[in-house]
Amino acid sequence: MSSINTGLNTYRPLQPSEPPQGSTTPSGASTKNPQSLSAMLDSGPGWGNQPVKPSSVKASTTPASDPAPDAKSEQESNQRLSGIRNMLSEQNIKALLKDPESPAASELLSQLKDSINKDTIGMLRGASPSAQTSKALRDLGARLSESAISKGLNESMGAYVKSIERKYEAERFDNSLKLALADPESAWNTAISQWDRSQGAILASQAHVRHIKENAHTLRSLGALLNRAAPDQTAIDKTAR
Repeated sequence: MSSINTGLNTYRPLQPSEPPQGSTTPSGASTKNPQSLSAMLDSGPGWGNQPVKPSSVKASTTPASDPAPDAKSEQESNQRLSGIRNMLSEQNIKALLKDPESPAASELLSQLKDSINKDTIGMLRGASPSAQTSKALRDLGARLSESAISKGLNESMGAYVKSIERKYEAERFDNSLKLALADPESAWNTAISQWDRSQGAILASQAHVRHIKENAHTLRSLGALLNRAAPDQTAIDKTAR
């Protein structure tokens, strides 16, 4: 009668330095020798005669979070603040107060309103703004401070008044008086024409000045938002001490 060799007759206990054939790790151990596998699992030794300690940390079922969310948020805030800083250049502020009717000025003011409001400032500031973010907010607020905007407004209005004076210098009524002595009817028609042009110019000037003042008011309001968002420097210095 032929016998079947199951390997049981040649079985001997494994030594620590002899891992089972066909396997390199406990998790990949061959199941061809169930007794050696069972002995390994029951006794608990690992390769190299080192104990295998069960892990006390449960496997997480949630995706790994960003290793540095605060740093990422800080980077995004700095990028947004950099964009606002570029929009609030000295040249752009002057353009808003000098030529408020231009399409470029209107587009710039619209972008500023979208970038500087309670919601966006809250996101930029965060619960605890860093020293860098706080300084950036204060610097931007200084560009739109009451004194800075008033200075720009006075310069713009002064330049506009001078340009109006130069424009209508040649249309003074002195020339009409001379013409009236020679040709009263023609002088009257000329005077009426000048008056109509002056009235139109006055209305246009009033609209222009009103637009300048509206832009100045908007810039002051945006500056107030930035200044309120920036932490008080005195409080920061006390905390640092």
